[in-house]
Amino acid sequence: MSPRGVLDIACAKLEHLERVLPAFPHTTRAGRWRTGEHGRWTGGFWIGLLWLAYLHTSAPAFREAAYRWTRRLAPRAADTTTHDMGFLFGPSCVTGYRITGDPWFKDLALEAARSLYSRYRPQGPFLPAWDEEGAPECEGLQIVDSVANLPLLVWAAGEAGRGEWREAALAVARKIAVEHVRPDGSTIQVVEFDPHTGEVVRKRTHQGYSADSCWSRGQAWASYGFANLSRYTGIPMFREVAVMCARWFLEHLPPDAIPFWDFEAPAIPDEPRDAAAAAVAYAAAGLLRDHAAQQRLGQALVEHCFEARPEPYQGLVRHATADRPRNSAVDESTIYGDYYFLEGAFREVWPSRAALLY
Repeated sequence: MSPRGVLDIACAKLEHLERVLPAFPHTTRAGRWRTGEHGRWTGGFWIGLLWLAYLHTSAPAFREAAYRWTRRLAPRAADTTTHDMGFLFGPSCVTGYRITGDPWFKDLALEAARSLYSRYRPQGPFLPAWDEEGAPECEGLQIVDSVANLPLLVWAAGEAGRGEWREAALAVARKIAVEHVRPDGSTIQVVEFDPHTGEVVRKRTHQGYSADSCWSRGQAWASYGFANLSRYTGIPMFREVAVMCARWFLEHLPPDAIPFWDFEAPAIPDEPRDAAAAAVAYAAAGLLRDHAAQQRLGQALVEHCFEARPEPYQGLVRHATADRPRNSAVDESTIYGDYYFLEGAFREVWPSRAALLY
């Protein structure tokens, strides 16, 4: 199936889902979306899917739906407890502003950036990932996923004239490149900093197989995040890191190109894959304009994971794994996996329109 065919079928499925979903989809259980009004850290990806569908079809219903769901997400712009503000307000509001020119989207994204900047710790420098008030052990904890949230600060700095936001994003990105990316291009998920001095305390994993292994989705986040930072800043170092991470990812894939949930997890029949990691890498290949990688990952996802039917299986991409150590959403769909899969296809079909995406 061609990327255009994927977009056509996915948009029809999204039209159906938008009518039946009661709240923001997060992960599936037995193929049905588990939803929540809060939106967790993934609500922006659902809105991003609606914007992708609108850009592909020009159907006003998708545009109207994106507005409705953004109104539901809007209270989260003031959330200062998470580093995931780029995930929440990039695909939803930065993309929405670029498409519509409506300053309401811009204002929400700027508020989200202000909330994200409040988490910046210059003594590392680092960006705590999770709520340290609810969990004090998270006070000095940074994860590799943070790099994919930093473009929000860079974009917002340009829009609001806040140079300190840009400098914070660049400082954290450089620190991630040093502390989270190994010399061979593989990545470490978690780095713990002393919250007072900024010194590195230890390195470990949260969702991976071991401290010394490479969690596949973290590897994909690194490739995508640094590639997007390169796009926003033009800094060659970020592209170089993105290419290095992408190359390692591609070189360590199994023959079918759908990675195991961790690259060093035992490759036995009952070890699950993570198609969401492949989807993030597919979108990253589009950012890096690596056409061979785009084709390889896109075809693998279509052949092994794409679910075209709107019912009974509601996700677009099967065989994702959210959190194997905790047996959370194993061999299911994730809304971020669906989003990046469709972004990857969109970048193949509409490369000129892709500039509108966060």
